[in-house]
Amino acid sequence: MGYVCCRVTGRTSLDRSTVIEISWPFTLNTFGVATFTTNQSKIYTDRVLTLLSSAIGSRPMQPRYGTDVARAMFESQGDAKIAVNEAIRSAIAIWIPEITVEDVVIGELTDAGALMVTVVVLLPDFTTESIPVSSVILNPNGTTTR
Repeated sequence: MGYVCCRVTGRTSLDRSTVIEISWPFTLNTFGVATFTTNQSKIYTDRVLTLLSSAIGSRPMQPRYGTDVARAMFESQGDAKIAVNEAIRSAIAIWIPEITVEDVVIGELTDAGALMVTVVVLLPDFTTESIPVSSVILNPNGTTTR
């Protein structure tokens, strides 16, 4: 996940205030061209959610990309919260260093084993974004439980 170098107002720029990326989920406009966004909230929310949904070792070309959140879930309740907090903070610090994690709010683990986490980050444009992240359980029959 790097910056997309682009032409903005006739100049090549990597200035954080003019970051432009392909919009996620990937879509094409009516002319068959990939849609782009400059909305920092959307760009960094997508980056954080992609990072947190990737397990370390799941990407062949970037085997260290992702988090150990799934492993942290097997700890006891108190230890799991600490491990999840550390996993999220360290992954964002490594892979999305241009944002600052201000807080990681971890809810209680439900009886179904789901965990609700809110990551509060400071974006490069100095706005704060709260990103809700929820875990899901994959059931043996292929359905998911939230």
